[in-house]
Amino acid sequence: MFDRSDLERKLQQGIDAVRRNDRATARRLLEEVIEADENNELAWMWLASTVTTLSERRQCLERVLEINPDNNRAREALRQLVQAPSAGANASPGRAPSPQAGARRPAARTAAAGGANTSNLIVIGLVAAVIVAGLAIFSISRNGTAPNTNDPTTQADTTAEVLAVGEVPTATIFVPPATATLYSVPFSGSLVARTLPPSFTPTFTPTATATALPTATPYPLTEFQALYISLENGQAQPDLYRILGDGSSENLLGAAFRDVAYDPTGEQIAFIRDVAYPDDGSQPVEVTAEATDTVSSGNVFPELFIAPLSDLNAAVQITELRTSIVAGPSWGPQGTELVFVSNYDGDEDIWYITPDGGNLYKITSDDVVNREPTWSPILGSRTILFASDADTPGLTEIYSIEFIQPGDPLIYDRLTNATNSSWSPIWSHNGTAIAFVSDRDGDSDIYVMQADGRGLMTVTRNDGDAEDRRPAFTPDGRWIAFVSNREDDHFQTYLASLDGEILTRITRSDRNDVSIQYRPELLLRLQ
Repeated sequence: MFDRSDLERKLQQGIDAVRRNDRATARRLLEEVIEADENNELAWMWLASTVTTLSERRQCLERVLEINPDNNRAREALRQLVQAPSAGANASPGRAPSPQAGARRPAARTAAAGGANTSNLIVIGLVAAVIVAGLAIFSISRNGTAPNTNDPTTQADTTAEVLAVGEVPTATIFVPPATATLYSVPFSGSLVARTLPPSFTPTFTPTATATALPTATPYPLTEFQALYISLENGQAQPDLYRILGDGSSENLLGAAFRDVAYDPTGEQIAFIRDVAYPDDGSQPVEVTAEATDTVSSGNVFPELFIAPLSDLNAAVQITELRTSIVAGPSWGPQGTELVFVSNYDGDEDIWYITPDGGNLYKITSDDVVNREPTWSPILGSRTILFASDADTPGLTEIYSIEFIQPGDPLIYDRLTNATNSSWSPIWSHNGTAIAFVSDRDGDSDIYVMQADGRGLMTVTRNDGDAEDRRPAFTPDGRWIAFVSNREDDHFQTYLASLDGEILTRITRSDRNDVSIQYRPELLLRLQ
């Protein structure tokens, strides 16, 4: 009888070796795992990316299909293996995982050893790319049931079904199994914490080709609404304001709001507010302007809240993490899931939660900084953008991940590659473009690129070393709003066209604006 913990440790080490391209070590470790558990379906899948001959790879894939005939990933990889010789030497190699890997996933066993000529190695590389990419595909289940990651009979085949043309996929909310590891979080809600180990793949450097600009619409800015956060001089907490898209009709909504995020309907918001936990164990107190002077700073922690815009006093606290960082909430495109950042377990990672405070678990799990997540607005999407210093310690770049299930590996897809840092990514409302901030040219400026990282363009320039922050698209994709100190010492909100040729200021006050977000317009989002 094998030791399960030792098996998982070897599996972890083997997968790490695969992703840093140390195939000899990976193969040795994966073979040891297979010796102990020869029917480990996922193990055979990982081994298929480490062997060196076509016959070995075919044996690995065939073994997977013997264990589970419904494994579509293995079937597709085997099909590619058969068809690959006709592709010739011009076939493009797939992306190789980067050194920052770490997935809890079964490893694999070797087939018979053999030589490999140059053409065989090319084919093997192609198929390996298919296999590794397939391991990261998100499962969209038609029957609404998420696979049980603790059941080895259901672990392997999480491949999405092929959808009919025009069919809209429906994303399911993953509810961690009852056997999931629990974090010790003192909260009345169901805070189930699971860990998704990370892995990284290096990507291209964005080229300077022109960004395809969104199609202009005739809607005037006054047709849109926006929420923005602004801080009064001498005040400890910023306030929440509502304005029209051009900055007119300002209305103060409430005090002590940070990191406000509209849900996809525009009817409710997630936000961060400080909460004081008294030493005597009495009821926690939300720290608003009125309560700031009456609480001990040592007991104050940021927490995540949900509130309907029609009644902000009905806000509900959905986390009770009591840690120094809870920030950056972002809604999933169906409004039934959120991601946010917390350092609950020591460093900044991306966490998942549902609006009722349940199903809390950690998506990223590593020793790097991961912050400012933003979920793609495309219905059914599981793509999350964020800033991370995974490959450049101390400096952040923009990455995306396909958020899958606990226990499956994450593939970090790096979208920016420049000097200094890039941060604060945000999607356009239809998911076709990304705006972000970077200080690659000295001061912080706003940039825009296509959703795949190509077509980089500078939006703000010639601003006298001003700091530009927190971009946000208007719902029609024609403008980017951002916060800047380009005119005086106060940060105010501006609108710029995507090519940077038109710039206008939309707030004028003695406060310092922090961020702005436009209310989603569902009809425009579908264009």
